[in-house]
Amino acid sequence: MKRGDPAPDQARLPLAEAILRYVERMPARFHTPGHKGRAGTGPLGWWLDRAAELDLTEVPGLDDLHAPTGAIRDAQALAAALWGADATWFSVNGSTGGLQALFWAAAGPADTVLLPRLAHRSAIGGLLVSGARPRYYPITLDQLGLPLPAAPEQVAAALAHCPVRAVLVTSPTYHGRVADVAALASLAHRHGAALIADEAHGAHFGFHPAYPGSSLASGADAAVQSPHKTLAAWTQAAWVHVKGGRLDPERVSVALDWLQTTSPSYLLLASLDLARWQMAREGPDPWGRLAERAQALAAALAGQPGIGVAGDRDPVAAPRDPARLVLDVEGLGVTGWAVADALQSRGVVAETADFRTVVLLLGPWDPPDWDRQLLAAVAAVAAAPPAGPRPPDGWLELARAVAAEWGEQVLPPAEALRRPRRQVALSRAAGHVAAEAISPYPPGTPVTVPGERIRPEAVAYLDLVAEGGGRVQGARDPTLETVQVLA
Repeated sequence: MKRGDPAPDQARLPLAEAILRYVERMPARFHTPGHKGRAGTGPLGWWLDRAAELDLTEVPGLDDLHAPTGAIRDAQALAAALWGADATWFSVNGSTGGLQALFWAAAGPADTVLLPRLAHRSAIGGLLVSGARPRYYPITLDQLGLPLPAAPEQVAAALAHCPVRAVLVTSPTYHGRVADVAALASLAHRHGAALIADEAHGAHFGFHPAYPGSSLASGADAAVQSPHKTLAAWTQAAWVHVKGGRLDPERVSVALDWLQTTSPSYLLLASLDLARWQMAREGPDPWGRLAERAQALAAALAGQPGIGVAGDRDPVAAPRDPARLVLDVEGLGVTGWAVADALQSRGVVAETADFRTVVLLLGPWDPPDWDRQLLAAVAAVAAAPPAGPRPPDGWLELARAVAAEWGEQVLPPAEALRRPRRQVALSRAAGHVAAEAISPYPPGTPVTVPGERIRPEAVAYLDLVAEGGGRVQGARDPTLETVQVLA
């Protein structure tokens, strides 16, 4: 090989080719991002076709995300007006970066933040950035193992134990359930705390009566939204909204300034502007049609043998996102992961799965043939269930124990991550102090948190997730044979 000639392996394009292979298969995409690769005609379609040409930087006339005085300032103001915020910022680091900025603005190392035990791993990142201490409130799981929305009485009980600077609520949940944000905001405010809503999956709320109202309209002081999940923005693009005077907009702005890249993608920024424009231009009608379509599709899916659709047997009546269908596949005798794999082999890709369910995300721009493809694939799987593992005995009890209880918080997460660590076998991890946040993904809710003593139930649950075919994030050992603990 001559000097300067690339090694044979360097001719490969593993990631680019993997993306092209996926696109060329043309699967039915019942998953994020919300544009589904076909967000429409007009400016959106033109934009998608010319991405490389439009990948720009802070040249004259395009403003500066870190000191906006022109186009970005105006685009953020339009988004704030449409979503009813006093101020809105564009995030090129997703709702993750927005949530971390809100935590930094709301609390410091001497403060406590109240959050649900099943908060997304980005909330743990917020604790790391702010240095704040966590206090958790329990979350109840229904008979399918799905988290119910935060209950006001659970939050009230936690607030009675210690002063907190902020309360986090996840609404909607990953499975589309919505909390009583108005009641939670009233509770938080009576205790002198701000209510922050992780509304990553609810950017479309409040635009049609078939859907729940937005968190800001219900009294939340701040909300993060990922319009790339349900609208036409590009993956990684998000909004950070603030309303009222409990969170200082200047502190939020400073936090975002430090936490976001100094080379923001104008593709992401412009996609946020386009997503806002599309919602304002098209209005509520596409979302009304989507709700009707979802209802008809749910009825057809529930008619398949061994298949149910979550919602009909909920023990607690709660508002929900009608565009998110959760299939109960217990009747097929295999895990949701096995069913999702079988659907994928038939050209239908779900958003996520777990021991018992498969989640499908519908969008207003889905082509009609995708529904026919989905129904055919589900019918085929129902007629001949895949050979896969059954949900193990006791998984629901373990999941409920993880959601309702937690180990001793020995150190704040930020301090724990700075301490020396070592690897131990997962089977021997109980009683040690965790040095990493391990999250079944999706939905990305940590089972272990840095600085927290690992409970036997957490070890057993992670073991079942690995055996059942689930995947995790945050573990340095992807096999989960070992985990990191404080030395």
